[in-house]
Amino acid sequence: MPLAIYTKLGIGRTRPTLMLLQLADRTVKRLTGILDDVLVQVGKFVFPANFVILDCQVDEEIPIILGRPFLATGRALIDCEIGELKMRLNNEEIIFNVQQSMRRSSEFANCSLMEVVDMILQEEDETLNVKDPLEACLMNLEEMDGEGLAEWVMALEGQGFWKREP
Repeated sequence: MPLAIYTKLGIGRTRPTLMLLQLADRTVKRLTGILDDVLVQVGKFVFPANFVILDCQVDEEIPIILGRPFLATGRALIDCEIGELKMRLNNEEIIFNVQQSMRRSSEFANCSLMEVVDMILQEEDETLNVKDPLEACLMNLEEMDGEGLAEWVMALEGQGFWKREP
């Protein structure tokens, strides 16, 4: 849950944590705290949920993300073929049409690939302009397979003494 939403709701106190969260873009963020046992209403059901509080930008369309532990609490069944999500409590169940609820934001209607291409070119430019072969090898290490890595090692061994120029 974003810190702004937590502050706006004013519900309970968080307990401190040293937990770090790695985001999809591989950045690491330190959590503000953990909020325990918040009652969340889903349709006609009310479930207890725990939230991690993160100081991040609020997405207006998805202000709170409910994760796998919450889905387990609600005994959720997801049928991807027909696009349904069932949540069950005791002998009752509620069904959500996932395809109907998934909307695309209007801001993505005219998306341009120029920014993505610029980012890729900038990343490639960084690896192409490296003067130190070891640094170039280390920058491309994730993209190397076994044979490619062996070629880099052989090339580095064949170069002998290397002096880095600042």
